[in-house]
Amino acid sequence: QAAQKNNASGLAARPWLKMVVGTRIHARFLRCALLCTVFAIYSIYSLRYGEDSRAFVGGSSTASSTGSLVVMHAYKPILRRDPILNKELQTWMRQQLRLVKRQEAGGFSNTVDRKKLYLQKLGLDKKAEELDQKQFRPPWHLKHVVAGDKFVGTFQHPDLYRGEVLDLTFEASSDTEANIFSKRGDLDDTVTLQQDYPIAFESGEQKDNDMAAYTFHKFNAKWRDFDGPMPSEDDCQYLTLPMLQKFFNQAAGVEGFPTADEFAENCADSSKGMTKEEFLAYLRAESPDYLEKSFPGIYTGRRLRFTDGKLIFDGDYQEIGDNLIYGFISFDGKPGGTFSMELTKKK
Repeated sequence: QAAQKNNASGLAARPWLKMVVGTRIHARFLRCALLCTVFAIYSIYSLRYGEDSRAFVGGSSTASSTGSLVVMHAYKPILRRDPILNKELQTWMRQQLRLVKRQEAGGFSNTVDRKKLYLQKLGLDKKAEELDQKQFRPPWHLKHVVAGDKFVGTFQHPDLYRGEVLDLTFEASSDTEANIFSKRGDLDDTVTLQQDYPIAFESGEQKDNDMAAYTFHKFNAKWRDFDGPMPSEDDCQYLTLPMLQKFFNQAAGVEGFPTADEFAENCADSSKGMTKEEFLAYLRAESPDYLEKSFPGIYTGRRLRFTDGKLIFDGDYQEIGDNLIYGFISFDGKPGGTFSMELTKKK
């Protein structure tokens, strides 16, 4: 208190000092305000035009607590497919992959363990270890399809050239457009391209956000109505109680969970439903990695679709087969065709 009195009396005795101090404070305030303004403009510019926007969905990025960048996607709804058609497609793709495995194994349908044993007998322990590591590496398609990617393969449809197998070349000009070419099929067209966003491979906030968005798309009443239009991004911002119960039924085999009371306790507005943040907090209260562990029970793979208006190619990125995309084709609204293609040139 004595010090404060001395300072006050000193200032009273020297009014010019008040002016100097006030001027310095005012200058500091102006510098601070200027810096804040510049930072705000830079932030807005970065959000709209920054290099961290992703090819598959629009988005911006923010710094995580660890200092690394976490991409906050404006997630577009994932592509949907009739469940019966999807079941048929999965069966056909498994058959194709078995053929690929047999060809790679020299005519024998060897498992990974058999291949490891064979390599170890040859004294190729390092190769055997690489085979193990291959199972835990990120999926090949996380950074595809982007401009510059080239795929080569085949396609066929009963109404095209009597169902003959035709050559196919696919070259992406952007993440939403590509050119397809077939010499035998007399095809040279530009196609529109749609593809699901990739799910991050490493555990963490980004992967949780990706999986939560996927859940909110798949367990959305409009998305599940195959006779209705696709929902918008805004339509997929909440998870209702019936849809959350469907999630737990499919992911964990539990029916009627959670109850309406428990649901309401964990929502700011239960009439709208859970937000993604509330959904993640609810699952993490049970276990920090609950969503990651239960996600395989609801995940049906990453899809892509491209069309020239008549031909519609509807396929899946293959998780087991490297660089492969398999799918079905419809021509003039008639199903019955198939296609396969392999990445030969990366961006």
